[in-house]
Amino acid sequence: MSHHESNARGHDGRMVDRMLFFSDAVFAIVLTIMVLELHAPVVEAVGAERETSAELWNGIAHLGRVLFAYAVSFALVGMWWSIHMRVTRQLKEFDWPSAIMNLLFLFTVSVAPFAASVLGENVRLGAAWQIYWGVNAASSVALTLMMLVVSRGGGKLLVAPMSGRELVARTIQGIGPGIGFAVGVYLAGLGEIRLSQWCWVVIPPIMIIARLIWRQPKATQE
Repeated sequence: MSHHESNARGHDGRMVDRMLFFSDAVFAIVLTIMVLELHAPVVEAVGAERETSAELWNGIAHLGRVLFAYAVSFALVGMWWSIHMRVTRQLKEFDWPSAIMNLLFLFTVSVAPFAASVLGENVRLGAAWQIYWGVNAASSVALTLMMLVVSRGGGKLLVAPMSGRELVARTIQGIGPGIGFAVGVYLAGLGEIRLSQWCWVVIPPIMIIARLIWRQPKATQE
């Protein structure tokens, strides 16, 4: 899953590369842990083949909640990886505040398998959705803070300084999902589980708005 070709050189280049390769490794391990939580149903080979096959399908159907939690979690971890890549790909210099914020973000991501497991086993409980959306809201906040730390000082750590428009777009990309997840936590706390399950629908429009904000100058120039 390694996606980083660092723009940094020399000693800083090695440190930046180590931080980013470590980040990729954490994402890969998180996805691996989640898939290892999927256990095939055990079916005893007794009776006719038709009956045994039906029992197998019934066993898979009972795993539906776990498979659902895995699919949603895979998509969300993939989203965090993608945004993290966009935030860090312009790094040219290493500093410890950025590394610490990166670790904080990775900590929230590393809790994703636990949150997915809780949700998969308790999908009808509001508390399970509160935990699940809460973990993802924490990832959103941590990633936004990391982006602000990385881009501080006029972008001195980056290959090119972030424009004010790009900074706004990146901030929206980072914190926007967290706002949706926070709404999900609130709705689950009220017992509105069905509404809470759909809090993620605000994410695609937010990402589109952020992209439009970032690309508007290019459209104007044309």
